[in-house]
Amino acid sequence: MNLKTFICSFVIFISLSFSTESNPAYLDSSLTDTQRVEDLLSRMTIEEKVAQMCQYVGLNYLSSENEFSLTAEILNSDSKASYKGFLKKDIAQMVVDGKIGSFLHVLQPKESNMLQALALKSRLKIPLIIGIDAIHGNGMVKGTTVYPSPISISSSFTDSLSYEVGLQTAKK
Repeated sequence: MNLKTFICSFVIFISLSFSTESNPAYLDSSLTDTQRVEDLLSRMTIEEKVAQMCQYVGLNYLSSENEFSLTAEILNSDSKASYKGFLKKDIAQMVVDGKIGSFLHVLQPKESNMLQALALKSRLKIPLIIGIDAIHGNGMVKGTTVYPSPISISSSFTDSLSYEVGLQTAKK
């Protein structure tokens, strides 16, 4: 093989390698869920798998300062948090680095969209799970009902009660 053929072959090989990586199978919605999950898991490092289990509170709930709040402030706060040694920009960078899998207490669409945009910059582009702790009603909204915990409701052995609580909890 001459040098020109070798260089052409090498360029084609590199091009194919990069084109395959730009459209990984796990992002191909025409494949089955099983195929996509298997492909994604095969690409993930152990650190990325662990990161999918890491949950932080929304950035709007982080304390402005990087200090722990006074006891009185903590007792009068609903979901303020502080991650000692981390600023909001550090948490945002962790999303870009694929080190966070979900957020809790993200109430504004603007913040949710911003966090998802950061996740799309990560190596694997795995969307974040964004939720609110409302398994028994959203108590963060004045005038709403907070029901007993799911295990308590199940103790009633009343399927219709469980179903109704689920419906009401899902409403915002």
